[in-house]
Amino acid sequence: MRKRLTEEVVKRLKPPAAHGADSRRSRILDDDEIRVLWKVAGELAAYGALLKVLLLTAQRRDKVLTMNSAHIVDNIWLIRAEKGEKGNAGTLVLPQVVLELIEQQPRITGDPRVFATAGSLASRKQDLDRRLKAALGEMAPWVLGDLRRTARSLMARAGVPRDHAERVLGYSKPGVVYNQHHYTTEKASALRALAGLVAEIVQVRPGRRVSHGRRSMRRSAGVFLRTFPAP
Repeated sequence: MRKRLTEEVVKRLKPPAAHGADSRRSRILDDDEIRVLWKVAGELAAYGALLKVLLLTAQRRDKVLTMNSAHIVDNIWLIRAEKGEKGNAGTLVLPQVVLELIEQQPRITGDPRVFATAGSLASRKQDLDRRLKAALGEMAPWVLGDLRRTARSLMARAGVPRDHAERVLGYSKPGVVYNQHHYTTEKASALRALAGLVAEIVQVRPGRRVSHGRRSMRRSAGVFLRTFPAP
């Protein structure tokens, strides 16, 4: 019987990056890294909440940094498009865990940004990396943008249809102009599945990988309702 290739073997079989290529472009956080990141983020106040929302929404760093409380209406985040922007998710029905993180953030008078108290990202990232290294022993270089790629990969693991996951990221097939469906329900379901998988990952013991397939997509609402570890 032929042995099935594990994901670890497949990773080792990947061809080497071209000279000068930025290896971070394919960097995603594994389950142990996600688990430790989630725990450490709970110790970092607004900056930690920012990290969690980046992972749970799969949005670009700048979009989450400039998230405005006035743009969240009836649990729906209205993501403004900037001039020259290729596209974004438009509107996202936020999972309950994200809404709770947003609600917990302190406000600054005259500043409507949800994460106005997150501080300097550069210095906070250095502190974060020190904490992660202390907990993990070693961790490959990564940037905040890798959380978006990690979230996209987790949605695939959770059985989210490719088109729905891409819509969460703000992508659509080029040249498609007749399909004007907004995918609001589908994107909401995708984020619930993502939240459910993250909840499972952060609750299992270190060294174990959560398996999550298409059948789990139908159970995502139940998983989603599980209590996340306290921030």
